[in-house]
Amino acid sequence: MDHALKVLSMQEDEPAKVQEVVDVITTAKLITKVVTAASETVIAASAIFSAAEPQVPAVIIIAAPTKVVTAPSRRRK
Repeated sequence: MDHALKVLSMQEDEPAKVQEVVDVITTAKLITKVVTAASETVIAASAIFSAAEPQVPAVIIIAAPTKVVTAPSRRRK
């Protein structure tokens, strides 16, 4: 009788284990899809950045240093 109960108990546990395995596989597939989609987005974005021409200004204006002349100051005693 104990053997029959043990077999029945194993049969009850079996669907739960199978369901757990199915859940793990489903989650792994979902993670794989998300990572694949994200990496494709990153690859596409990097291709857009590398294809864009660098923005180089045609003229660069640099202010030349100027000399400021001041009147000499006298010290008062």
